[in-house]
Amino acid sequence: FTWLSDGNTLLVKLRPEPLGEPPVPPSTPEGPIIQENIGKKAPAPTFQDLLKNEYDQTLFEYYAASRVCTVDLQGAVTPILPAALYRSLNPSPDGRYIIVQTMHRPFSYLVPFYRFPVTVDIVDRTGRRIRQIADLPLAEEVPIGNDAVPTGPRYFDWRQDAPATIFWAEAQDGGDPKKPAEIRDRLYWLTEPFTGVPTVFADLALRYAGVYWGDQRTALIYESWWTNRRTRVWHYNPSQADQPARTLLDYSSEDRYHHPGSPMLAVTALGTNILQFARKGKAILMRGEGASPKGNMPFLDELELASGKTVRLWQCQAPYYEFVVDMSRDGQSVITRRESVTEQPNYYLHRLKDRTTRPLTRFPHPTPQLLSVKKELITYARADGVQLSATLYLPPGYTPAQGPLPMLMWAYPQEFKSADAAGQVTDSPYRFVRVSYGSPLFWLVRGYAILDNQIGRAHV
Repeated sequence: FTWLSDGNTLLVKLRPEPLGEPPVPPSTPEGPIIQENIGKKAPAPTFQDLLKNEYDQTLFEYYAASRVCTVDLQGAVTPILPAALYRSLNPSPDGRYIIVQTMHRPFSYLVPFYRFPVTVDIVDRTGRRIRQIADLPLAEEVPIGNDAVPTGPRYFDWRQDAPATIFWAEAQDGGDPKKPAEIRDRLYWLTEPFTGVPTVFADLALRYAGVYWGDQRTALIYESWWTNRRTRVWHYNPSQADQPARTLLDYSSEDRYHHPGSPMLAVTALGTNILQFARKGKAILMRGEGASPKGNMPFLDELELASGKTVRLWQCQAPYYEFVVDMSRDGQSVITRRESVTEQPNYYLHRLKDRTTRPLTRFPHPTPQLLSVKKELITYARADGVQLSATLYLPPGYTPAQGPLPMLMWAYPQEFKSADAAGQVTDSPYRFVRVSYGSPLFWLVRGYAILDNQIGRAHV
């Protein structure tokens, strides 16, 4: 469910009533299933837990069906759309319209439900259809590759800085990353009352990767290409839809040491999230992990839109791991979450101008048994020279004189384009030793050493 912009109404999906009984499985096994693809080759990844027969399809329809309703603060339920296979509901910022995605047959035995056929409609709060944006077919023939996408419109969303403007992306290369193309994705928008021809507002040479909306003069359009890990950020002026965007950032997504961070967002009166500006709209605020050879040291930067230059406003300092949670509207104060190996995370208020800090919370240590655990970020070289890193935990009170320890080690392969990227440190030696229900750190109190979060251990 989600709140509509009036703050008094919930938009929900409910099971249809009466629910009835689920479909009965066939009394005799079905015959062999013949899978055909009308003479076309359709290579696809291997998926698990797919539909297998007509009974599975009927069972899926039974359990996936829901009806769309609104619920007011007194609990009154008002149905607005009948029972169907609704995949998603997305209300406009002003709460007057809803993007409704509805799955329908034919289903598939080859791909998961999110590739089933789907209609995309704009309806009003009473359920009246305003316009159908797309009727997307079954996506069984999506090319293989991380940069491959289905054909047709995709990624439907609302502009966060406007009352009701829908936008989406559409592949111009057939969704095939192996096909040469100057334009990979094209972005469209359509404003209320959703009539006429959609407006093209950006052509991208890489795959669309998201938009941060700000105001009538500023939006950030992200594009990326997984094959070479390239990410580009375009500064776009929505009030000049016919003018090309300007490159603001261009970087490698796997080069954590030079990652510029992500934009900080401000909440509007309609409850949407837009770019948080500084210097009267001439700059935006960026926060990031601040990865370095000594570990992550999160930061807050001011990024000038005209030049792309940055000014560092704040950065975490050892022996803490601390990051910005929120910022005041006047840009003078930030709230951070600070922790150390032995200090439970707590919140602090920083005033940037006079560099003063005061605590806002004082949460106690939840597991004092681990108070004296030793935590260390270690680096070492693989046999082929690739630098590796990991986090080593030693039991409370352990000294080298006690001799070798039994050890639990966690490692999982990752893929990198370069040895330098694989060897970058991506953790902090100052994170609090927190035990979750599935954590191996319980074994520290049994005398085990733990080697965790090994980085740079994969294919290069």
